[in-house]
Amino acid sequence: IDFEDQFSFVLKHMITAMGANVSVEPYYRFFPEITSPSIVIIGPGPGDPCNLFDEKMLKLDDVTSALLKEKRSFLSVCLGHQKLCEKLGMKVQCKEEPSQGMQRSINLFGEEQKLGFYNTFAAVHDTDIDGVEICSDPKTKEVFAVRGEHFSGFQFHPESIMSQNGFSVLAKELVRILQKQSS
Repeated sequence: IDFEDQFSFVLKHMITAMGANVSVEPYYRFFPEITSPSIVIIGPGPGDPCNLFDEKMLKLDDVTSALLKEKRSFLSVCLGHQKLCEKLGMKVQCKEEPSQGMQRSINLFGEEQKLGFYNTFAAVHDTDIDGVEICSDPKTKEVFAVRGEHFSGFQFHPESIMSQNGFSVLAKELVRILQKQSS
C-alpha cells in the first residue's frame, strides 16, 4: 500500500526480484475486506501517524486495525510501523531530532545490521507485549522493529541503499511471516 512515498515502488521491485507477483495500490484504493493477497506491505509515507484528522492517517489506522483483527499476514514499514506500534499499545511521538537519511547500526533480533532510517516520529517501548518481539534502543527505548506471529514492523527502510543487507533482511522477514501463515 502506497502512503505517498516512492519507496513503496522500490519495495515492489525488491519483492518482485524475490519471485513474487506484486502490485502497488494507493492507500485510498486499498480495502482489506475486498483484497486478499498472501501478504500486505503497508508502505512508508510522510505525516504524523497520530493525526486522526488526516484522511490518510485514518485510512492507515483502519487498515492496520483490520489486518491485526483478522490475523492477516502483513509487514509495515516506517509510517506503517509507527501505526502498528500505536495499535500494539506503544506511545508514538515526534523525535527531538529527526533521523532523515541516517544509517544506524542496530541489533535486529540478534543480528547486527546497518540500516537506513528516515523518520521524524518514533514509537517508544516501555513494557513488554505478550506475543510481540520488540527490537529497541536500550537507552532511549525507541522501537526499531516489532514482530508477532502474522506481522512485522520496521522503522528503518530495508529498501534504502543505506541498508547494507536490506534485501536479505526483507526477504528473511517475509519468509518468516509467510511460514507462520501456512503453519
